[in-house]
Amino acid sequence: MRFVAALIFLLTLAAAAMAGQVLWQEIATPPQDDTRSGTDLPETAAAPPASPPGARRWPALFGEPQPPRPPAPPEPAAEPQPPATPLPPLSSLGYDLRGVVRTEGRVWAVVGHPTGSKLVRAGDELARDVMVERIDGEGLWLSRQGNPEERLAFPE
Repeated sequence: MRFVAALIFLLTLAAAAMAGQVLWQEIATPPQDDTRSGTDLPETAAAPPASPPGARRWPALFGEPQPPRPPAPPEPAAEPQPPATPLPPLSSLGYDLRGVVRTEGRVWAVVGHPTGSKLVRAGDELARDVMVERIDGEGLWLSRQGNPEERLAFPE
């Protein structure tokens, strides 16, 4: 068993020595100069920096150095929006609550308007962007354009 261990040790030592020799040859050889003609190089390419003779030119691991970029122009400020116009009161829309009907667990409301009366229930659209949210003993609760609920009460 000791013989096998000694043999593996010697093989590993020889492999390490060969790897060291290959590394030394790679480091010791002078770099190859770029033999391209000046017409092959792009006009914007900078000439490589001069290095002392015999010095190794390592490849750029993180890219070539770039000149600093000018700062980005500031983004234009957003134009100020006009303030939201408040919604007119429900009474100015011409609606009035005429009655509430309760039958077999269902609740309906009769809403009057100059153009005619309308029978509505919760979830119906009374007019464009005016939704009936609920109907209770206080009156008809409406929401306009996602705003908080407003009450349309019985006339006094």
